[in-house]
Amino acid sequence: MKNSGKYRNIMLQISLLLLMSLSPCQSWSDAFDPLIEKANQGDAGSQFILGTMYLNGQGMPQNDQIALGWLNKSAAQNYAKAQYRLGVLYEDGRSVQQSYDKAAELYYKAALSGMVRAQFKLAKLYSEGKGVEQNDKKATEWYKKSAEQGYPDAQFILGTRYANGNGVSQSYQKAIEWFTKASAENREAQFSLGLLYYQGKGMSINFPKAAEWFEKSANAGNADAQYNLGLMHLKGEGVAQNDKIAFDYFLKSARQGVVEAQYNLGIMYGKGQGIERSYKDSYIWLLIASSENKDKNIINLKDAVSKRLFLDELVSAQQEAAALQTVISTTLKRQAQEP
Repeated sequence: MKNSGKYRNIMLQISLLLLMSLSPCQSWSDAFDPLIEKANQGDAGSQFILGTMYLNGQGMPQNDQIALGWLNKSAAQNYAKAQYRLGVLYEDGRSVQQSYDKAAELYYKAALSGMVRAQFKLAKLYSEGKGVEQNDKKATEWYKKSAEQGYPDAQFILGTRYANGNGVSQSYQKAIEWFTKASAENREAQFSLGLLYYQGKGMSINFPKAAEWFEKSANAGNADAQYNLGLMHLKGEGVAQNDKIAFDYFLKSARQGVVEAQYNLGIMYGKGQGIERSYKDSYIWLLIASSENKDKNIINLKDAVSKRLFLDELVSAQQEAAALQTVISTTLKRQAQEP
């Protein structure tokens, strides 16, 4: 078993409104004239919008220097969105020299204004000791401020902290409370609830409820939930035993790089369990699994299956495995870059 606010893009809204308001004879510059005028008059919101548009090259040529000028003017007036945006730029080193110190300073200012994302970002910096001295209690305090305002990612992290006793007194009941609050929008929280039901932590073991939460998380794309749900269908724990459904969930998980799922696919293809027998496909998945995990069981089974293939089948399987590994690697890199 694997352990593992509603925000809109302001620029999209602005662009759509401007485009809808433009008559055929109007230009972008005509539409932005009132915005520029308000920004020059010191309106912090207009300065923020203008800075963001220059930063993204939306409606005007992209220009970091001008963008930073407007964003800094807005931030100097304690406009939280500008402070947060600058904090992200400094944390990522985009358009400015990377600085966790500056990021922490800007996030702190925005967090004091009650901005949930800034509170979350500041908590993470305290947790990791970046730009500030590492402090689990401080991290928990800021996660809690963000969580109490309904930010699902903060609610999930707070749940994990209560589950592990990190920066707070350990409490599965508190963990369940925060995971439940986050579960409407956070697939990791759904997975965590499934795991607590499966392991009976903070509650009695309940396989059907565990499967229910794993299914929600799996359908949202959580690879570990997909693997766990595959196991439960394979064993008939809390759900009807079904090899075909188990295979399908293992396949989804394996394509996201979960080695245990890849290994199980190798076994199921070799046995013809839940899928038509294919020694070639069995070898492909065992080869991929063995490239990430040098467990002797995986390697020995891979070598045994390879002996059932003709040379041309073996070469073809190795080529297909390499191509599939590239796809999996690309998927994992993309997921790592997601906020």
